[in-house]
Amino acid sequence: MNLAEPSLDELVARVKAAVARGELGQLDAALTLAEVLNGRADELTTHFVELARQAGHSWTVIGQRFGVTKQAARERFGDRPADLSAAADLTPTLRLRACLAAAESEAGEGPVRTEHQLIGLFQDGVGASILERLGMTQENVRTEATSLRAELGGTDTLLTDEVASRRIIERACQLARRAGHDYLGTEHVLAALILDPGSRARRVLQRLGFDFATAKRDLDQCLKPRRKPRRRGRRQGTMACDFCGKQRRDGVRLVAGPGVCICEDCVRLAQDVIPEQPIG
Repeated sequence: MNLAEPSLDELVARVKAAVARGELGQLDAALTLAEVLNGRADELTTHFVELARQAGHSWTVIGQRFGVTKQAARERFGDRPADLSAAADLTPTLRLRACLAAAESEAGEGPVRTEHQLIGLFQDGVGASILERLGMTQENVRTEATSLRAELGGTDTLLTDEVASRRIIERACQLARRAGHDYLGTEHVLAALILDPGSRARRVLQRLGFDFATAKRDLDQCLKPRRKPRRRGRRQGTMACDFCGKQRRDGVRLVAGPGVCICEDCVRLAQDVIPEQPIG
């Protein structure tokens, strides 16, 4: 008796051999088989969910097979680019969350693609400000995206652009970390979309005559790495007054405390000023 656990390929072959009723039929069979398996259940089910998605079946239909809503099905199988698991160490802003929700609404039953992410950015935030200042409108972008989609037809696969849209979030996270930010915002997502050479979003912007150079300059200002402020009293390793900047070589005496340094002139000035200040 072979006690070895069957591999995923073996399980897939068994389901395909037993069921010839299309992707959804195979998904039903996978659900039944998964109930009696240990360890490989989620992997097997996810495989056939992906096949059903690639065949064009909606999240509503797939969710019905599990007895859950389309939102629950999306969340379980992580197919949404709005999944922010890549930003585990960052705090997504409320504006970004609103934009990602708008992108999902724009996509409807279909997958969230990069052009949906772009349209969603018009909801709020820095991304919307830059797009609108450079002449873009949500309606124009939506119209151009629809036109591009019709032209591409089946030549641009569903899976490819879904992967691209997930990578946009990952790239946005990388840009935020590089800038030393502890949050993920709309500016990071817009920068990721602009920098992605092959996405539908960039192609839509190109067709609309978008000024990429100006947008990049604006975004560079938002994404500059943060520098820690340098205290005046610690320049180049010298001791100087944190209030007026005078150093010992200026002929003044200095008193240093925890994280601060003050000269005798500023001490005398403080003694003159404090009595004149009202309390409260």
